[in-house]
Amino acid sequence: RPAERALTRVGAGHPPKLLRQGGEIRHLDATCGPLGLLPGLDYGSGSIALAAGDTFLMCTDGVLEAGVECGLEDFGVERVEACFAGTSTAAELADAVSAALQVYLAGAHPHDDVTMLCARCL
Repeated sequence: RPAERALTRVGAGHPPKLLRQGGEIRHLDATCGPLGLLPGLDYGSGSIALAAGDTFLMCTDGVLEAGVECGLEDFGVERVEACFAGTSTAAELADAVSAALQVYLAGAHPHDDVTMLCARCL
């Protein structure tokens, strides 16, 4: 909701969404269980107020779990969090995560999709 500077989300058992606010990174956890797991499950939403400069990153588990296919540990949320450093736009954050992932995998291909959505509140 741009006019209200609020982020409303539904997380159906997906990896945590990351939100940098005032220099600190928060984990926005799932709002319900995995999609399609239990019939009739309530997929409630969560909402959080944003300020100018807040940066949001949502990614698939293929980003976080990359590396296992070539004998490495998961790329993991800590490495993704480190990519926030030195970025000031959503595009810079997406580029930083992509570059870090390529370096980490050293030419190997991830076993799963690598999808990210980055946004920054203006």
